[in-house]
Amino acid sequence: MLFAIIVQPLWSAVTDAYHKDDFVWIKKSMKKLNKIWLLFSVGSLLMLIISPYFFKIWLGDKVDISFTLSFFWFLFVIIQSYNMIYTYFINGVGKLKVQLYITMFSIIFNIPASIFLAKYLDMGVSGVIMATTISMLLSGIIKTIQYNKIINLRAHGVWNK
Repeated sequence: MLFAIIVQPLWSAVTDAYHKDDFVWIKKSMKKLNKIWLLFSVGSLLMLIISPYFFKIWLGDKVDISFTLSFFWFLFVIIQSYNMIYTYFINGVGKLKVQLYITMFSIIFNIPASIFLAKYLDMGVSGVIMATTISMLLSGIIKTIQYNKIINLRAHGVWNK
């Protein structure tokens, strides 16, 4: 939630800078947000490391949360926060077609992948989180590619729509 609060102003700021052709400001801002994301990821890693102790204090013996489940949540959080940076950029410049396609693919992929990992690989809830994380990872990679194409003025075809 903290990272979302930090990134939220990017959307409208990118819209303004993009229409002014201020690519230098956009590149600097994106670089700064990626550094903040790295710090956020380190903080998340520290939270993962202390999570067993935290859960023990908070929940006692009432609920057992496996380290595997915590680890998959950790991956989910850092990939989701990385995705936010590029989603807000793409929304800000209004080039939504690739994002629409990757979102549709993610929805179609996520349900069978969740069932497969949870049921057939016996991963349970961790499998559902992992399937969602894999879809978001793919989305993050594609959005990063689209960002680089747009910011370097090499976006053509679907990348520029």
